Amino acid sequence: MTYKLTNKDFEYFKNKCGYWQNKLSLNTWEIDYYFTSEEGNMAECSTNYEGRKASIGLAKKWQTSISKKELDRTALHEILELLLAPLMSLAQARVWSQDDYIKENHMVIRILEKML
Repeated sequence: MTYKLTNKDFEYFKNKCGYWQNKLSLNTWEIDYYFTSEEGNMAECSTNYEGRKASIGLAKKWQTSISKKELDRTALHEILELLLAPLMSLAQARVWSQDDYIKENHMVIRILEKML
């Protein structure tokens, strides 16, 4: 069964993403949100590490029932993708920089220390 999300669901999702972005101190990232008709994932996150830009898309159709709890979980998941984006970018780079990796690794650790 397919469930259709509304514009109200999309606004709720964006607000939850903003909440987690602030809570995790990821305010140096500029995020563009979009509501996509592409099928597959419930949401997606793509990033440009160097420019600190991200695009987060929410699918208009889900294969699971829609609830605030599921929207909350999905928003947190996408922002956690953003949190780890610098490490992914470094892992994909053709040139290894241990100093850059240590810096980004400790950024994640400091955020988690504040949270926990």
